[in-house]
Amino acid sequence: MPLPLTRNRNRSSSDPVASADINDIDDMIIGGRHGALIVPISCIAAYVSGSPAVVSGVWVATTGSDNLQVPVVFPVGTVITQMRGYVMQDAATVISWELREVQADGTNTLLESHAGNATSGNKILSTSMSVTIAEGRSYYLDFDFGKSGDSLYFFDASIYK
Repeated sequence: MPLPLTRNRNRSSSDPVASADINDIDDMIIGGRHGALIVPISCIAAYVSGSPAVVSGVWVATTGSDNLQVPVVFPVGTVITQMRGYVMQDAATVISWELREVQADGTNTLLESHAGNATSGNKILSTSMSVTIAEGRSYYLDFDFGKSGDSLYFFDASIYK
C-alpha cells in the first residue's frame, strides 16, 4: 500500500504536531506501506544433494545432479510477490527452482516453479507470484543445477509486510 497522496489535516506553522499524525506516520513506516521491499535470500543451504561447491562465494555445480534446498524465512503474513535467481548456465542445460511449503504434519506442497531455457550465459530466472507466509509452516527453495559448471550467484524476493 503506498503512502497517502493527500493530507490528513492542514496546519499553520504555530500548530503543534498531533499525536494521531505521528502515530499515522509510524504505522505507515512500520507497516511497510512504502512499496515492495527487495530482500536477499541467503543461499546457505540447509540441505545439499550431490557435491556442489562454494567457489569465491558462489555455488558451483560439480555434477549435473547437484541440488540445493535453501530455507526461505520471513515473518508470518509477509507476501512474496516475486522471486529471482541470478545464475550462470552452460548451454544445453536447464537450471530450475521451486518454492515449496512444508506443513507441520510433513505435507510438502509445490507453490511456484521456474525453469530457464537451454541457452548459455548469465541470467535472471524470475517468477511473479502471490504467496503469503503462513503460521506453522516452513518454506524453502529447491534449486536444481543442470550441468557441472552451472553457478548460482544469489536469490532475492520482492515482499510486502
